[in-house]
Amino acid sequence: MMTLTTEQLDKFSREELLELLKQLLPLVAEVERLKQRVSALEAENERLKNQSANSRNSSQPPSQDQKVSLPPKKKRKKHGPPFGHQKFSRPLVDNPDRVIQVPVTECEHCLADLTGVRPEDFERRQITELPRAKPVVIETRRHRTTCPHCLTLTSDYPFVFSTLLAS
Repeated sequence: MMTLTTEQLDKFSREELLELLKQLLPLVAEVERLKQRVSALEAENERLKNQSANSRNSSQPPSQDQKVSLPPKKKRKKHGPPFGHQKFSRPLVDNPDRVIQVPVTECEHCLADLTGVRPEDFERRQITELPRAKPVVIETRRHRTTCPHCLTLTSDYPFVFSTLLAS
């Protein structure tokens, strides 16, 4: 389809303009029909966007469908520190128990061999491992003695267990 300027339209005769208008009328009707179709499709699209996903209208399994009698799942609380909190990190220990050297063997950019190249600097990272807890077992041996005067078997706790745990 060619585009016409106003100067070209001024040169047309009345009959030519009427013929051109007759050709345009079906196109104008088609544009109006397409506008209505677009608005109907946009409304349907909006309705489908607002519809909640379930096993009937998505690939979600039926076990994940919202139960009619149950309220929706509550959102879980975010784990970790609150947003915007002040960062905390442990200070590095000057004399760690164990040091593992991690040399650079190749360039991460060009993959050149760097085994003989002396490092310029190093980055320190430390992991603090807690030692395995060793249980403390306390045994008491309660002595039983027969009294030489009254011949009674005697056994007694002169102290409480908590005094043992304190020492």
